Amino acid sequence: MKFENTWNTNMKKGASKEIIEGVKDYLDEKNQSESQESDFDNKNYLHNDENMQIPDTLMSTDNFIAKYGYKKAEEIYNAYSQAMERKKDSHGRIALDQESFMRHFFEGGSFDASFMYGDIEKGFLLGVLKYNIFIPTHFAPKSLRKGYELFKELGDDQLTPAVLMITDDLVQTINKMESWHAIDMTIIQQFMQNDVEKTLVHNNHPDIKQLLYAFAYEYMQDKSI
Repeated sequence: MKFENTWNTNMKKGASKEIIEGVKDYLDEKNQSESQESDFDNKNYLHNDENMQIPDTLMSTDNFIAKYGYKKAEEIYNAYSQAMERKKDSHGRIALDQESFMRHFFEGGSFDASFMYGDIEKGFLLGVLKYNIFIPTHFAPKSLRKGYELFKELGDDQLTPAVLMITDDLVQTINKMESWHAIDMTIIQQFMQNDVEKTLVHNNHPDIKQLLYAFAYEYMQDKSI
């Protein structure tokens, strides 16, 4: 297995050892279970996408449209666009146009089902659920303060395992919240044909580290988002 394909090797030895040993433990248990023809149902951190457990705290974007209608979804885009405008000079971030955003999240344009965390008052974090971990990819708060509250609530949430993959400027903001914990290693992702280095940050959910090993392994196999 070639870890260097997607994981930056410039990391502290402790962080590298923790992830690699965790992944090996995950694979050992997975292989043992497969040899015993087990479906992993007795180990919730080995569930794959077919056995996805959706927390009550998340709403699918399909259900949002059914409940609130298309106009409310357009308001989410407006909140996202305004948030991106405030960050436009950081790491070359460019907001999706409205058509692309709506198609991706609300018209079935995403390969993976899309989910939302938040509410009408504060706004939403939008993303996907991978190996029972919620991974926000787009940020649509009603205001900067509401956005801070959203991240704080998700950080403290004991029902929703969550991981952020974020650039260093956002790590500095997230690190101010005790409920988010950065792993001292980075992931290389493609953005507009450029390599972008991102840090993995997880919330305070009690099972997050076990879930993270399964996610890390699949990411290294190019099966991630």
